[in-house]
Amino acid sequence: MLQGVPMGGESGGPTSTPQLTVSEVVNAFLHVRVEHLDLKEKTRLNHRAHHTYRIRSTGLGARPMLTISQAEVDDWLQHLTARGWSAGTIDRTHALLAAAHAWHRSRCPRPART
Repeated sequence: MLQGVPMGGESGGPTSTPQLTVSEVVNAFLHVRVEHLDLKEKTRLNHRAHHTYRIRSTGLGARPMLTISQAEVDDWLQHLTARGWSAGTIDRTHALLAAAHAWHRSRCPRPART
């Protein structure tokens, strides 16, 4: 499911742009997961770990500090594909992170401030 996921253009249909790599998808997703950690959890992750965690189930890292399930990644990829995100977007990293933040907020809404 992860390898060679076709992506389309943001405003149009599918394009023939290069496809997202597994590491791009995983790293963007995990970057956002870290962004949404509470302060106590964040302080337990050092800067190096912040950039080196991987999905445990795919064997992309020996002992990740933070893990996500294959089902979560598949769900996020479906979300991206349905919205026509393209790997050829000029600012691809920003687009991936924005999409990941939106995906995370839709599934893990923060409690309303009172």
